Amino acid sequence: MSKDKVKDSKQGLLTAFGIIIILMVGVIVFFASKSYLSNTKKEEKKITNTITLNYVTKNNEITVDSSAILTDEQAIILKSGKNVFDFSVNGKISKNTSCNFEIVISKDETSTIPDDKIKIYLKKSTDGTYSKVEDLIKPTYFELSENLKLSKDSGMLLDKGTFTKDDNIYYRLIVWVDSTYVPINSQDFYKLSVNIYGDM
Repeated sequence: MSKDKVKDSKQGLLTAFGIIIILMVGVIVFFASKSYLSNTKKEEKKITNTITLNYVTKNNEITVDSSAILTDEQAIILKSGKNVFDFSVNGKISKNTSCNFEIVISKDETSTIPDDKIKIYLKKSTDGTYSKVEDLIKPTYFELSENLKLSKDSGMLLDKGTFTKDDNIYYRLIVWVDSTYVPINSQDFYKLSVNIYGDM
């Protein structure tokens, strides 16, 4: 083999080897940058605390009228109907954080039945079946609370607490017109809305 051919062969090998090295460096840089971008996206994704009020009716309101006049004994055993508002509170809490909440019922100002004739009863369940029930508020009259800290609106405090992990709390609110009420007309009514406030 002539010297020129040997020289050309060496140059060809060096060129091929150089191209392979360039390709390998390119592949390494590509995967390294992809891994960096992937890690950056993960770091930017922050989990925030959320609390949600869930209810089975079409809105968060309960309305009673003069046909809902009941005694306490009749009201507290109700399980369904227009006097009963079942709802739950769901908390999604990120690690090592907490979220305070208040559940508040507020009166619609167009209501015509007096506040002191509206009674409420609140039950709390751990599993949503109401087989294990805790009476949070025994039959009492609707009354504005003065110790609301999170609510932006005036209302009556039903319950408050702190979520420190993902959890669900179940409630049953029963509202009725006190048996001592004498209806003024058949269109008397009282409307309440149930809301939740948190300090996320």
